[in-house]
Amino acid sequence: DAFAAMGFPGCVTCHSNHAIKAPTDEMIGAGPKAVCMNCHTAGDAGSMQAEAMHAQLTNLASAIAASDELLSRAERQGMEVSQPKLQQTQARDALLKARVAVHAFRDSELKRDTDGGLATTKLTHAAGEKAMQEWKFRRVGLGLSLVMIALALLGDPGRIRIELSVVLTDYAVVPVEKQPIFLFSYRKGHPEWS
Repeated sequence: DAFAAMGFPGCVTCHSNHAIKAPTDEMIGAGPKAVCMNCHTAGDAGSMQAEAMHAQLTNLASAIAASDELLSRAERQGMEVSQPKLQQTQARDALLKARVAVHAFRDSELKRDTDGGLATTKLTHAAGEKAMQEWKFRRVGLGLSLVMIALALLGDPGRIRIELSVVLTDYAVVPVEKQPIFLFSYRKGHPEWS
């Protein structure tokens, strides 16, 4: 243990014993709030190790925040993203483990946890992007179907009687890959697809 070798008490050296504060990622690194700089000087091996650990923690925290924001936006648009949101807990767990691994004072210890968390956020972010693309596709499809309905009603309003709510309800249950077929096969209020 590095602290024992130097004759310093372990926890108290960084966390104090009276002015104990809730730990944050800013406590590690070379920034103004970093406790590492109480013993290390800028550019020495210890400060470089601390900066590397701080970068890993902040990269993972930023990736988690970006995925959360994208998945929340997709969820607000009515897209199904419960599975990727559940996977985000794995990334949060990895961040928590990495914050504990800081106490080993080696960035290689953190890397194991942060790399796993980053791999998870990469998957969840991709799922969020896919959900938003599907939402945009559905908006275009809905707009086209409304145009087709309006043209049909204007063409022969006496012969064709369609309730807009029926069309919207039917369109919502059509599988995404069949929606373009649905737009051109709508007959007298009933979609036909195979």
